[in-house]
Amino acid sequence: MRSMQAATRRHFCSQASRQASSTFDIGAEIADNQPVFFLVSATSRMQQQPSLQTILYFRMPISLALFDMDDVLVHYDRSARVRSLASLSNRTPDEVSQAIWGSGLEAKADAGLIDDVAYLRETSDLLGCRVSLDDWLQARRESMSPNIQVLALAAAVSGTCKIAVLTNNPRLVSDHIAYLCPPVADLFGKNVFASASFNAAKPSGQTFLKCIDSLGVAPAESLFVDDLEANVRGARNAGLLGHLFTDHAALAEEFRAHGLLMR
Repeated sequence: MRSMQAATRRHFCSQASRQASSTFDIGAEIADNQPVFFLVSATSRMQQQPSLQTILYFRMPISLALFDMDDVLVHYDRSARVRSLASLSNRTPDEVSQAIWGSGLEAKADAGLIDDVAYLRETSDLLGCRVSLDDWLQARRESMSPNIQVLALAAAVSGTCKIAVLTNNPRLVSDHIAYLCPPVADLFGKNVFASASFNAAKPSGQTFLKCIDSLGVAPAESLFVDDLEANVRGARNAGLLGHLFTDHAALAEEFRAHGLLMR
C-alpha cells in the first residue's frame, strides 16, 4: 500500500510539474472518524484563481493502532476493585472511592505526579491500613477481565501495523500487566504504556505524542481507540486519528476502512 501511494504521488507531481504556469498547494483534510487524505491541486499564476488541473486523494496508511485498555481491551469493574480494598481496610465502598478517586490521588498517579512508592504510601494513609504492592495488584486484577473479541481484532491488525496500549494508570499497571491481565501482556508485549510514564494523562496531547514518539510513528499514521470521547478528542487535537469505541463490530469496520482488516 505504501509503495503504491508513493508511486502515485510521484507520478502526479511529475505530471503537474511540467505545467510551468502552475504552483502547487499541498494540504490535509481530516474529518472525524474518517481517514486522512491529502489534496494536491494546481493553481494558475496567471489567473490568480484556483484552476483545478488534477485532484488526487489518497489514504494515509496507518502504521500504529493504539488502544486504550479499560473498557476497550478489558472489561473493567471498578466496584470489584473497591470491594477488595474495602475488605482489606475495613472501610465502606464509599469511603474507599472517596479516598482513592475523590481525593485526587488516582489522578495524580495517572499523571505521574507521584511515583509508585508514594502512591502506595498515600493509599495506605488514606485507607488507614497498610496496602502492599501485592494487595494493590490483587484488587486491580479482580477488576479486569479480557475483552476477547477486541483482543482478537487487535491480533488481526497486528499483521499490518504496530499495536500498542496507552492507558491512564500508574506505572504499576504497565509494569505488572503480565499478572494483571495475561492475554493483554501476551499480545502487546512491551508495548503497554501507562500515562504516568509520560508525566501526563489523557486527554493531554503530551501523553499521545510522547507515546507514539517512543514507537517511532508519526501522529497522522496513528489510530487511537478509546471509549471516552474526551480522550478521542485529545488524540485528534494532537494530530492522531481517533475512534470512539462502542463495540467490537464498529471497531472492525473502522479497521476495514483503513485497510487494516480484509472486508
